[in-house]
Amino acid sequence: MPHIRLGASQSFKGRSERGLYGDVIEEIDWSTGQILSCIKELRLEKNTYVLFTSDNGPWWLDGHPVLSLQKDEGGSHGGTATPLRGHKCTTWEGGLRVPSILWGPDRVKANSTSQQITATIDIFPTLVKLAGALMPNDRVIDGKDISELFLAPETNIYPERPYYYYAHDRLQAIRKGKWKLHLPYTETYPKGWEAYIKPEDRVNFNNPALYNLSDDVGEQKDVASQHLEVVNELLGLVEIARNDIGDYNNFGKGARFFLGTARTTNN
Repeated sequence: MPHIRLGASQSFKGRSERGLYGDVIEEIDWSTGQILSCIKELRLEKNTYVLFTSDNGPWWLDGHPVLSLQKDEGGSHGGTATPLRGHKCTTWEGGLRVPSILWGPDRVKANSTSQQITATIDIFPTLVKLAGALMPNDRVIDGKDISELFLAPETNIYPERPYYYYAHDRLQAIRKGKWKLHLPYTETYPKGWEAYIKPEDRVNFNNPALYNLSDDVGEQKDVASQHLEVVNELLGLVEIARNDIGDYNNFGKGARFFLGTARTTNN
């Protein structure tokens, strides 16, 4: 998704029916076409993959004290993830679940789709595999090679793999398969993030909240009391992550901390 503040070149500004946001999307689309055309002109399309994705969902800017005022430039500067709940800066599905588009003539089947869950941390090991290189063995790599999906999108890879939802250094949720568990926490989001989050999505969970994303993709109905065995299984995986990656006040044993000195360190 385009990052704020938005800007479009003169050739695209005012061209779309969606205001400046639409102008930016149209220019990104045009720019992608330019890249693909160059690849074809260089006759590299049979030996190239192009992966188009985002690291987060769209912004919600209606409540921002400054950026909401920019609507007079033509439409909202944020997008929507409907039917998913939430936007960027949240760990609702709308904040982190994004589509990916893969292009690779004669290797990626045209008009094929995959419902498999992957993560941007998988891009590195996948590209290493496709390039015929070797992964570094002097550190832990959390991502996994998903190149099999490129050729066979119907493949079910890593079905038992958990996904951890962090807001900076706060572990806020975990997903495994169709189940997603939001964790209790009192300090909901890092300072300043509330301005980008709808009031109804600024939730402090007093107890773990479980959602069945197969039936409730909008995360509206907490079914934790009906599936205590699932809650307990996911909480067990949470403790593994806290011990390895860390969580706010706890420095994980396998973590390379990115916010400076950890607040406290586990022995």
